[in-house]
Amino acid sequence: MPDIIHGRLKPRKRDRVAWALYKRGNYENLVENISDLVNNLVELFPLHSQ
Repeated sequence: MPDIIHGRLKPRKRDRVAWALYKRGNYENLVENISDLVNNLVELFPLHSQ
């Protein structure tokens, strides 16, 4: 009986791949958003040459 329960609880390979791709997309979106925000700050507060 425990073997049956553990067998059902193990994530399928397809589920693990889908999860990894989903998380990768979120991470890429986060990096892109941060990059855009930093670029906007640089435009608002440009560095002046001395």
